[in-house]
Amino acid sequence: MNVVVAMVSLAAGIMLAARARAFRPPVRGVTFDGAALALLGEAAAGGPLRLIATEPTLRDPDPGCRTTTAPAGRDEAIFLEVAGGWAGRGPYQVTGEHYCGYRILTVKGDATGRTVAAVLLGIRDATGHVPSVDFSWPMHGHARHVLRFLLTGAGQLAPAAREVLRRAEPDAARRPTVHIGP
Repeated sequence: MNVVVAMVSLAAGIMLAARARAFRPPVRGVTFDGAALALLGEAAAGGPLRLIATEPTLRDPDPGCRTTTAPAGRDEAIFLEVAGGWAGRGPYQVTGEHYCGYRILTVKGDATGRTVAAVLLGIRDATGHVPSVDFSWPMHGHARHVLRFLLTGAGQLAPAAREVLRRAEPDAARRPTVHIGP
């Protein structure tokens, strides 16, 4: 029985250490494709850079929905999608597109707050504008989400991104901001 307790304690310690690593500042850089840089440039010319973190969605296969520019009057926010499939080597790759009138940045990452923080810092460095990002807050089961983060590292992107940014950029005026709302 003592062996089982020791093994469970060791496993819990390893998981918590892995979660603590999730708050370290990003060390890998970020690269933007030409479409992402153009999208950021046009958005920065219109005022503050506001991003909305969202999960990747399936795209309508209708090629008529994909455009090269956003229609006038559309919300100036940029959607930031963190897709899985990052190999863990080299800089994060950010691609940009206009889709059905929306501006979308997609990054292949490990779906952690570190990925979001790295992209925000990369945007700041590439454009000279300090971006902000909006996340939705889970309406129910907050304790369940925290437990899921502790066990698997999934979820809790907003608090993790905020903490990573706080550690990576000590100057609050240069630090991208994280907003959490319903």
